[in-house]
Amino acid sequence: EKGATMVTLNKGDVILERGKIYTVGKGGLLPGKYTTLSGDGAKTFNMRVGGIVKEYSHLSNIVLAEGEKISAVSHNVVLR
Repeated sequence: EKGATMVTLNKGDVILERGKIYTVGKGGLLPGKYTTLSGDGAKTFNMRVGGIVKEYSHLSNIVLAEGEKISAVSHNVVLR
């Protein structure tokens, strides 16, 4: 698609699959600051963090705390 954002995965990147709930501190997702990247070319996407759904854009920053729940709602998302 013309103008689509392409992402190359790096070591340490975490892929959030759309519809799957992740808990910070489990399964390789550590607490800390991340940059959100669109996993499938969307310029904006919705994520649920701590029970609240919010729109994020490619290259937004997010801080995740231990035990917080996060999920990609509209598209797959990469956290770097």
